[in-house]
Amino acid sequence: MRAFVTEISHAADVDLLDLMADEVGSFARHKAAQDARSWAATAGITLETGLMQLARAIPADR
Repeated sequence: MRAFVTEISHAADVDLLDLMADEVGSFARHKAAQDARSWAATAGITLETGLMQLARAIPADR
């Protein structure tokens, strides 16, 4: 899960760097890349928390 979030964040970072290098880049693409990075990080935290809660809910003797 962490690798997936890292991959999405990295792709968004690359897109942001491309936009900085290309002054013609649109604000909408810049905002979309920032949003994708934020959503990936939030989703990763939510999924990780949910999996930890599931692990605690399962009895240890199983």
